[in-house]
Amino acid sequence: MTADSENNIFGRTLNPHNTSLTAGGSTGGEGALIAFRGSPLGVDSEIAGSIRIPSLCCGIYGFKHISERVPFRGQSKYPFPKDHLPGIAPVGGPMANSIEDLEMFIKITLGQRPWNYDPSAVNIPWRDLGDKDTKLTIGVMAEDPEYPLHPPVRRSLAKTASALGNAGHKLVYLPQDPKRSAGLGGRIGF
Repeated sequence: MTADSENNIFGRTLNPHNTSLTAGGSTGGEGALIAFRGSPLGVDSEIAGSIRIPSLCCGIYGFKHISERVPFRGQSKYPFPKDHLPGIAPVGGPMANSIEDLEMFIKITLGQRPWNYDPSAVNIPWRDLGDKDTKLTIGVMAEDPEYPLHPPVRRSLAKTASALGNAGHKLVYLPQDPKRSAGLGGRIGF
């Protein structure tokens, strides 16, 4: 698995907005197709970024949530059988051109009560929270000096944190601790 999409037959999948950039991976082909509006929505599997990376690279939306929420019946638990990698479970999730499309997919999928026909799907029905005025608590990870952020990423993080704080959400700035950061990074990535 890589953060790019390339194969020996068709070559590298290019970014739909700038062909000198990647479409991401491992599902960059689907991300590019959705960005080109060749498909309204795609359902992908993810272990370590196969929904999130192409969504970022192609300028679309992707949703990776808890495992066993979208049914896996009839699919392979690729790349490895689940029993062989404890703690790393694949997640099925949508990629689309809007958040509304992602919400529609999840709402329809969970509305079919997939746990009634797929024992791997958890019994958690859809809950429409509406436009609640709930304030969130959001953790902001400090930059690791061993792995500095690219300047545009650093600016985007600061701008986002500022906007969230100005909207009244509580920001918790997490201390920079390399040992703890490595553990958190593994938990966030997988």
